[in-house]
Amino acid sequence: MFIDSKDLADGAVLEADLCIVGSGPAGLAVAREHLTDRRRVIVLEAGSGRVTHRAQALYRADIEGAPNHAASNSRFRAYGGSATRWTGQCVPLEPIDFEARAGDADSGWPFGAAHLQPYYKRADELFGLAPRRDFVGQPEQDLSATNDRLRRSLIRFAQPTDLGEKLKGALRASTQVDVVLDACAVDIELDETRHRVVAIQAKGAGGRRIACRARQVVLACGGIENARLLLAANSQIAAGVGNEHDVVGRYFIDHPYLTTGYWQPSPRAIAQGLHLIDDFERMAWQRGAHSAFSLDPALRRREGLAGCAGYFMHREPWQLTADYHSPAGQALVHAAELARGQRSPDRDVIESLGALVRNPATAARLVRASAQASRHPSPVPALRLQLEATPQRDSRVTIGRKRDALGLPRANITWRIPADDWRGAERLRLELARGIKAAGLGRLVDDWTRHEQGWPISMSGGKHHMGTTRMHVDPARGVVDADARVHSVDNLYVAGSSVFASGGWANPTLTIVALAIRLADHLRQQA
Repeated sequence: MFIDSKDLADGAVLEADLCIVGSGPAGLAVAREHLTDRRRVIVLEAGSGRVTHRAQALYRADIEGAPNHAASNSRFRAYGGSATRWTGQCVPLEPIDFEARAGDADSGWPFGAAHLQPYYKRADELFGLAPRRDFVGQPEQDLSATNDRLRRSLIRFAQPTDLGEKLKGALRASTQVDVVLDACAVDIELDETRHRVVAIQAKGAGGRRIACRARQVVLACGGIENARLLLAANSQIAAGVGNEHDVVGRYFIDHPYLTTGYWQPSPRAIAQGLHLIDDFERMAWQRGAHSAFSLDPALRRREGLAGCAGYFMHREPWQLTADYHSPAGQALVHAAELARGQRSPDRDVIESLGALVRNPATAARLVRASAQASRHPSPVPALRLQLEATPQRDSRVTIGRKRDALGLPRANITWRIPADDWRGAERLRLELARGIKAAGLGRLVDDWTRHEQGWPISMSGGKHHMGTTRMHVDPARGVVDADARVHSVDNLYVAGSSVFASGGWANPTLTIVALAIRLADHLRQQA
């Protein structure tokens, strides 16, 4: 059943066996596994049934370090969470991503990839993913046939992409699971031992106070908000809940995305295939999958390379220029997204538009190039790379003195990318160039222009916030244990990409849901 917080009395106390904070893919996956149970489940959703500017403003954050998307435009506060806006890409982490790495005591998961396979299978079914064999016969150039250092990964698309919409009917009909909308968690109340959650305190419409008392609690608010809530819940423990070792919020990672040149095909090259993408928005229902090339794991282990994957996307040549990737160019992109209703008109976007005023010549060149391309399109297959970023202790989410409209401290986000991580991207680019040449498919036209601070000028974050409540058997190196339970709190668990010990290069949502299903099984066993 769905409940709007405005229909609850101020000071209402909700009783449940399980309280889930957040209704994105992680929270919904946990809730869905309890639909047939006799246990009482309450899902607290901070947003309403749709994305609003007022709700998005609560996500505002200060960002420093590597360039990334504005916090209020990289996650969405509404029923269904950010899965209401994603394109549906689903790919599992690779076995190497779970391994500890030589010389890095912080690295490694408490289990290997094989342990997650049954849960990946159940996540496949939830997302309606077509079997991998359905795509084996697609016409494409498998460059790994000419270069054994390359591997091909299949990235499938959820059908449909909106998990919240898919589960809405079942949740509306449920007598065991209630979704409370516009109920933002603002505090975690502990008992006198400080080792058990008594209630989640929330604020609803009109400032109404709501408490949810439950025997088990799951935080499923996302890679930034999980850490933010734990840190902000400092009325009983000054450092925040679960933060005895100053780990909450640390090891923040995202996926750097960048475009580094384009493939100039030979006459015999196949023009279409799973390796080449025209439009992500149509991929889910039009083709159902695309392929990406990555490096052989043995090569990565031998040379200590971060993970990286690449594929080709049709782009107009002007979209590959330094002008396009400049502040003025990105301001034009933001303006177009605002016009299409794809962005919120928050302060970050408004400030970026100042670049247009300061760089009128650049803006004019881009407008002319765009107009020319619309009349005479001539797209090229641009090489799009998505890179693994190695977790760093000083890459982190903290809270500051600024507060949002509900009184919660705003998040401060610092993203650090080790210089050594770029070797993985450079090596993949080299091997793709070798494979294309060896297969007689043309050549890879290179463009590796770097920003003065070291990263490629085309780089941006992937909106994949991970690692801030990472999983590790050692409480001094992780916030949650192998069961996703906060080390120091007996009945508090975390779901979502914030528990990732590493992120690989893969889009995280499939792994988020696989881990959430695994967590749901564990919660039933502990009940």
